[in-house]
Amino acid sequence: MKKLGKIIGVLVFTMLFCLSIDIVQAAAPPRLDEANLGTLDTEQATITVTNVHKDDAFFAFKILDVYKNKSTNEINYRYTDKFYAFLEAGGNNAKDYSYLAEEEYFKLTSGDITSGSTQTSSTLDVLVSDYAAYAIKNNTEFDGKMIVNGNTASLTTDTGAYLIISMSNFRIYAVMVGNLNYKEENGEWVKQNATIVAKVSEASIQLSVKERGTIVSSFSIGEEYDYFIEAVVPPTPTNSINKKYSLMISAGNGITLDDMNNMTISNGGVNLNVVVENDTFEGTEYDAKIIDDDENIIGVLSHLNKDKLSAVSILFIPEKMISSNISITFKAKLNEKALSCWDSTVMNSWPSNKYLEPDPNDLFAVLSLNTFPYGGGLSGWVTRTHVPAYKLQFNKHVLGDPTKKLGGAVFEIYRDASLTKKVGSVTTDEDGFAEFSGLGEGKYYLKEVTAPTGYSLLKRPTEIEIKYDESLIDSETGEYCGPVVDIANQKISALPITGGMGTILYTLIGILLIGSAGVGIIYYKNKNRNLV
Repeated sequence: MKKLGKIIGVLVFTMLFCLSIDIVQAAAPPRLDEANLGTLDTEQATITVTNVHKDDAFFAFKILDVYKNKSTNEINYRYTDKFYAFLEAGGNNAKDYSYLAEEEYFKLTSGDITSGSTQTSSTLDVLVSDYAAYAIKNNTEFDGKMIVNGNTASLTTDTGAYLIISMSNFRIYAVMVGNLNYKEENGEWVKQNATIVAKVSEASIQLSVKERGTIVSSFSIGEEYDYFIEAVVPPTPTNSINKKYSLMISAGNGITLDDMNNMTISNGGVNLNVVVENDTFEGTEYDAKIIDDDENIIGVLSHLNKDKLSAVSILFIPEKMISSNISITFKAKLNEKALSCWDSTVMNSWPSNKYLEPDPNDLFAVLSLNTFPYGGGLSGWVTRTHVPAYKLQFNKHVLGDPTKKLGGAVFEIYRDASLTKKVGSVTTDEDGFAEFSGLGEGKYYLKEVTAPTGYSLLKRPTEIEIKYDESLIDSETGEYCGPVVDIANQKISALPITGGMGTILYTLIGILLIGSAGVGIIYYKNKNRNLV
């Protein structure tokens, strides 16, 4: 019984101890007395951040003030009012920061450093990324905006320690701390500038058609083909908030997407399952959920245009992803609204980082990030493909005289030389012209099944190859619509005469000989009859 009593006592103590932890409130370290620190320093130095993007914005939040004590010849540090309010509130996650004194903090941030952009457990990364999230959430006023020139950002300001937050449109930056401090040289304190080489993570997305790495490929209307998406979403710093990765796929009205629930999605090489289900996830209505084998929701899929199946949005949940790499495969077809011409003006105006409506034969994908306070969610990375179809055009005319056009000729179009894969049929008009649209690149075979009245039927199929040739682009329209072929028919005569005068002479002699022989036979028979 005594042993049992000890066990129960230990369990009760453990439970009370755990309860006591739960009720501990966030605490801040004791505030230093400003009067004993000396004089607040207003000397200025410069923080420089390299390896930045020219369109990014960087804001500085002061963490530590620097004080000079002339009587003791010491440099002292004290938390700024805004940073102390953060510590007192327990940061963004109600943490207890009472263990952290100014001197300890400065030791953590001494030197020109920046933490990694991956999620870590280092004290520096946890603390400053927590402050970054807190500052954005509470609309904390910043102490300076850096000036960006090329790939460098700089700020000249009062000495102290500063948290640098990036509001990026293109990349995710690691949390950065720059110290404008003093260094003793020959018995004197000399202010120091700070230089930070920014650590950044790049996002990327590549859309391909037919095969990976190809952005232009040609198909016929109704022919099914594949799209491939390879995307990389960068890891985010500790305590980043509102983390969302979205992928939007949009097709022109000449493209019909397959039921996107049939798409293949993998994360880090591991295939995920797409399950049809209409529900809401974190305020987002979806038509299918993307789950792993343990039924964890990795993302949700929404049809943006359910009737036409021309656009879809995928929202990924970063916390559930096992890798930064996403791979997607899906199918589509060109429909009757697809254009049957290559438009070079469209190709030349493709955006690199702008959101534009696709042309009928185009499909694009946009990867967007929302990871405040470490990246913007309104911009994204755009990748685009083009799937041209072509026209088969030909002129029918009299053999030897292209000016005489022949209407009424009926042709069947085949995809193979054995004439088993029929594509369709056309009839030449009164001007001898015929056109068949919506064909992909490759060889085609025209079989004439009805010849124009009074003209002989072509004995063999006509082979035609449709292939993009930049030299054939119309200089005025910027288009290439396909080959234009001339096909001639021979007129049927009452007695076809071929071979020239020599052949005609031999023919006449033969007729005369046959006639003479006939006359001789008749004469011979009559003579013999008279003798009898």
